[in-house]
Amino acid sequence: MKEQKTNRALLIFGFCLFCLGMAAAALWDLPLNTAVYHGTWLPAVLMECFGFYPLYLPPIFLCFCFAKTKSVPRFARFLLALVGVLGGGALIVYSGIGLVQRDVLYAAALTNGFAFFFALCCAALILALRNAIFRLKMIFICTWGTVYLLCNTVVINGMKLIWNRTRFDDMISTGDFSSFTAWYHPFGAGGTSFPSGHVAAACSIFILLLCCDVFYYFLQHRGLVGSICWVYIIWMALCRIVIGRHYLSDTLMAAFVMTLLFYAMTHNRFYCDSLTRLRQKTQMEAF
Repeated sequence: MKEQKTNRALLIFGFCLFCLGMAAAALWDLPLNTAVYHGTWLPAVLMECFGFYPLYLPPIFLCFCFAKTKSVPRFARFLLALVGVLGGGALIVYSGIGLVQRDVLYAAALTNGFAFFFALCCAALILALRNAIFRLKMIFICTWGTVYLLCNTVVINGMKLIWNRTRFDDMISTGDFSSFTAWYHPFGAGGTSFPSGHVAAACSIFILLLCCDVFYYFLQHRGLVGSICWVYIIWMALCRIVIGRHYLSDTLMAAFVMTLLFYAMTHNRFYCDSLTRLRQKTQMEAF
């Protein structure tokens, strides 16, 4: 009961902050971007090229999970492993292209270094998946992470099509700000600024909170995990504003929508029932 009251208070507080932020953005979206714009700021470029990974890792890891499941036919396991490797490779290649397009020094070295680190993480995960209980928990996490990805794709891209808002850096490159529209005016002059896709992707870091539902150690530190998630999201939002790809309102709306989607996903009957079945099954496996 105490936890429910705390969560309700946090939701109300967050909603009030969101409303205040959107009200401020209605007045200062353009002046704020003009004041802080730095189109080549390296931390923002790196977040642009690598910070969206939390959105796409669940389906990639899900492929590896099923590839280690013996009940799946051998040929299907091979195909799943191949899809996982290709998916991870596609992310690395996309990031490398982004670094090159941004004229980042040592782009190849950065990409190769990150690729090596990513490969090590995947190898460690594959080794850990040999444990049946861990594999069941990871399948649960990655399945719902993939559901979250699908919700993100439909809702965020749908809103982008409706708002059609021009990006700040597109306007500053031409020196013409006549196509600027406030966030409360949909059907803009053309563009995909509102809401921020990168901030929405960063919100997939909330998947770490699913770990708190299935791993007892993380459950004990749920507050800390939640704080880390919000630090990551806020950092992504700051980077997107500074680099001129989004306005304050773009980032706030993306975070608000994805938070609502995550809350709806984890508080519906299907999620709760699947979590209950997982806990029962892992208890049986433990014995």
